[in-house]
Amino acid sequence: MEQNQRNRVRGTRDRSSDLRMNTFDRARAREEMDQAIRLAELTLAAFARIRQSLRSAGQAMTLAYGRYWS
Repeated sequence: MEQNQRNRVRGTRDRSSDLRMNTFDRARAREEMDQAIRLAELTLAAFARIRQSLRSAGQAMTLAYGRYWS
């Protein structure tokens, strides 16, 4: 059974070899990918600042109340 499946897969053409992107589609895909990367970097930076703010608030609570707040 497994060998029949392997033969079927091996005999099938790779669909990706039939798909070609023209210049416009490639440029558009690249632009969308760059936007997604910028959004991810912005999100990471925002979360880093939020974590730092929470850490600072925790340290202030420790100083004010003399115990660790988690």
